[in-house]
Amino acid sequence: MKEKISINLSTLLILALLFAIASIPVFAQEGMAEKKPTASQIKNDIPQIGGTITQWRRAPGVTCADHNTVQTYATQNDGSMPTRYCTSIDCMFYCPMDLPSGAKLVALGADVCDSGATGQVQVVFRKVHDDGTGTNIVVIQTGDANTPGCYYAHQTITWDETIDNGSYNYYVVTTLDQGTSFSLTDISFGYQYQVAPAPSTATFTDVPTSHMFFQFIEALAASGITSGCTSTAYCPNSYVTRGQMAVFLGRALGLGYDY
Repeated sequence: MKEKISINLSTLLILALLFAIASIPVFAQEGMAEKKPTASQIKNDIPQIGGTITQWRRAPGVTCADHNTVQTYATQNDGSMPTRYCTSIDCMFYCPMDLPSGAKLVALGADVCDSGATGQVQVVFRKVHDDGTGTNIVVIQTGDANTPGCYYAHQTITWDETIDNGSYNYYVVTTLDQGTSFSLTDISFGYQYQVAPAPSTATFTDVPTSHMFFQFIEALAASGITSGCTSTAYCPNSYVTRGQMAVFLGRALGLGYDY
């Protein structure tokens, strides 16, 4: 009888361990992911928790807009997603970058194929100011003489590139040489949410600009997550009840809707 009980307890411990591993949130596992985002990481329409977690959005190549009507395109299926290539002349098309304002751009990449000895795939990530001036953020080229085959070309953004949709339009220009040897499957954008810079003046009388949490409290107020404990004070040293916590989290995450 004692041996049977020991076996049952061991089984329960193993099941509990498996359940704990399966319950690890996706955002806790992302540090172990490869540089190329997986399908589960790329969720264009589902809000995710921010912070320093890298979010991913993708633009399939078949959805990009033609540069002009003279160019002829076709698609082929590589077993997972359709790829886009040019059937007549060398061609060019545009893909918009739909990213949230204030987010920090951290990585850009493209699934491309280049098996031709003369020709290449070029992917240019651009931003254009309202005054018409444009700047290349990243340029990815497979190389005229290179034949790297099909791979995920990417670059990590090591400088501060904060998305400003109020002043800039963001899009990707892809150029393909003619033929099925040069193709594009999709383009991916990695970004992180970040807290807005601290304003020059204080909203609450008890949280001056010198306060160690000034930037974060001001961000909560500007986002409508809190209005303070009075009309002029925030009460930064007061305790937070479970009810107040529910208000903070509900407003911050937009909880309750079936997204």
